[in-house]
Amino acid sequence: MQINSRGGGDCWEALRERLESGARLRHVAGMRHEVTPEIHCPFHSHGVLEIVYHPTGSGLTHLEDGGVITYAPGDVVIYAAGVRHDQQSREPGMDCCIHVQTPDDLVLSAGLHIGPVEDSLLRTEMEFLSRHLAGDASTTAVLLDLRATATLLQLLEQAFVRREVTSKAERHIAAAEAHIRECYADIRSVNEIATAAGLGSDHLRHLFRKLRGRSLVGYLAEVRLSRAKVMLAHSKLPLKAVASACGFADEYYFSSVFRRIEGIPPGKYRERVQAGDQRPARARRKDNL
Repeated sequence: MQINSRGGGDCWEALRERLESGARLRHVAGMRHEVTPEIHCPFHSHGVLEIVYHPTGSGLTHLEDGGVITYAPGDVVIYAAGVRHDQQSREPGMDCCIHVQTPDDLVLSAGLHIGPVEDSLLRTEMEFLSRHLAGDASTTAVLLDLRATATLLQLLEQAFVRREVTSKAERHIAAAEAHIRECYADIRSVNEIATAAGLGSDHLRHLFRKLRGRSLVGYLAEVRLSRAKVMLAHSKLPLKAVASACGFADEYYFSSVFRRIEGIPPGKYRERVQAGDQRPARARRKDNL
C-alpha cells in the first residue's frame, strides 16, 4: 500500500472503521474510457471519492502535493474528494472509474495506491460498478450503494493487510542489513545472513530484491567495498590484508570485484586517493574522454 499525502494513512483507517461499523456509501457514477500515451490527463479533482481500476495499461499519476503513484495492469488507485491529480499513460489501456460519496463528517485528504487486485470477483465487481450511473429506481440505487460500499471496504482491507505484511518484511530486511554491516568480514554464506534475519535463504533473497531493488549478495559486496575503500585511502596495508579484513576470499577476487564495480583496480584507486584526487573513478574516466 502506498499513501501519497502527509498523514494520509489515518484518514483511510478511519474510513475503514466507519465502513466496518455499518456506514454506507452512495454510488454516484461509473465510467470507462480508453487511455493512450498520446493523451495526457491534466490536473483535476472530483467532489467525491474516486476509485480507478486499471485492468490494462500502465503509467503514473502526480498529486499536487508532490506525490507520485506508478500503476501497472491490474492496479487500483483511490483519490479522496478534492485531491488534485493528473495521469500520464505509458502503455495504452482501460480505466474503470467509480465515484462514491463518503460520509460528510469524514475528511479524506490523500491518494491511496492499493496495488494489484488478484481477487477475480472483486475485479468483476469494479468492472460492473464502472458501467453504471446512479440508479433511477430506489431499489437499484440501494443495491449500487451497497455494492460500492462492499467494494471499497474490500479494497481497504487488502491495502492494510499488505501494509502489515510489508512492515514485517521490512523488519527482516533491516535485520539482514544490520547483520551485514556488523559482520561483513566474517560472513561466509547467505545462510548466515538468513539465520540472523529469521528467514530462509531463498525467501530472504526474494524479499531483499523486491524491497531494495538489488541482490542481497550485491549489498554485501557494497558494504565490503565501502570498508575496503576507507582502508585503501588511509592505510598502507597490502591488498591481501585489505581483502582479508573486508571478508574477500583472496586478493585476486577482491581485485576483480573492485575493478568491476569501481572501474579501476584497488591499487590504482589507492594511488589516486592518496595523491589527493577524491573524485569517483567513473568521473575521472569521463574527464579523459
